[in-house]
Amino acid sequence: MSKVIHVNSNEELGRQLKDARVVIDFSAEWLISPVFEKLSKEYPTVKFIHVDIDKLNTHPLVKTIRSVPHFEFFVNESKVAEFSGANENLLRTKLDELK
Repeated sequence: MSKVIHVNSNEELGRQLKDARVVIDFSAEWLISPVFEKLSKEYPTVKFIHVDIDKLNTHPLVKTIRSVPHFEFFVNESKVAEFSGANENLLRTKLDELK
């Protein structure tokens, strides 16, 4: 079973960001990466969140997205890294940095 949390409201996204280590996949519903799903099981200390930018387009974090997929990494609610593009190696590198 996937450990990815699919966020459906601005309030829920704000609550989810309060955890110590978070990675967010900003993309469209039809673009959810099987790699992101797989990695959510490999990194149990990181919270994996998917945000459908078409449904949650009013959140300030979503308004800055220029291409998908776009990943943002947070530690204690502070953004520590981000990148755009489907790059599994870079995603793993950034996740390892969150440990």
